[in-house]
Amino acid sequence: MSDETAQPEHWWEAGPIFSTTDRSSKITTIAPGEEIGRFTPGIAVMALLTAASWTGLAFMGYPRLIGADEVSPAFDEPASHWWWIALTVLGVVLMFPTTGGLYGALRKRFRQQSAGLTVCFTAASLGFVVAGLIHLRLTVRYLDSLPPEAPSSERPGTTFLLVLTGLALIVFVGGAVRTPFLLFRIRRRQRSIVELRRSGFRYAGEVAGTEFDRRWVDRWPQFKVTIRYEGPNPENTFDAVMTTQSHRVPLPGYPVVVSVGEQGTTLVEPDPERPGEFDRDYDQYVEPSGDGGGGGG
Repeated sequence: MSDETAQPEHWWEAGPIFSTTDRSSKITTIAPGEEIGRFTPGIAVMALLTAASWTGLAFMGYPRLIGADEVSPAFDEPASHWWWIALTVLGVVLMFPTTGGLYGALRKRFRQQSAGLTVCFTAASLGFVVAGLIHLRLTVRYLDSLPPEAPSSERPGTTFLLVLTGLALIVFVGGAVRTPFLLFRIRRRQRSIVELRRSGFRYAGEVAGTEFDRRWVDRWPQFKVTIRYEGPNPENTFDAVMTTQSHRVPLPGYPVVVSVGEQGTTLVEPDPERPGEFDRDYDQYVEPSGDGGGGGG
């Protein structure tokens, strides 16, 4: 795509995003003029579709993952056929757009990485729970149909399947309990940002220095930064954190707007009226392949 037709990158979508209150994947923002994030019916449908895709994938994958001895014998022969493997691969293919679409919608709606990760993990774990329960139900029905004198070699065990389903259930319950509190906290933070933009004392400032943490969250490098601004005191500097895409790491002197509330709450955002420069040597900020991110929070 040529420079003439390329869409401009907005800082709330590509960075840099600063925070004085949150860290890592919990760093939150909201686009200017955007509504406070909320869990819409459309996102709920996407979450159900994501759970359904993981249910299908887990259902097809369990017989091959844990072996035929742990599921109903009705799956012994089908699980070894090419079409079963093909359907499993199809489940993997369908899992990517549903999960990726849900994550993207949540990140755009709530402008925070943690929200998307939490809801996606919760939906995926629900899929594993449902698939495990279906297999357990079918296996129990088969065991009930066996005569009492049937040898133990004909009785599939369910220990491994119970353990996997139990672990998935723990993850699902934890995510389901955490999600409402997480979204409430994000909405409260977004309201604070909107209020600081509207009524906070605004000062011109700049990025005085950056320190790369050598950590990434969803391929976004994480930084500690020092902010300097023209305030009421002779020395107005404070520390903050920053997340951004690797090609948008601000150089010292990058202009920002510092908004200070009556209670001392502080908001740092790029100054739209004063363009700044980014580090052109950005290869050092690109996450190494297979690194795993080292992020979290």
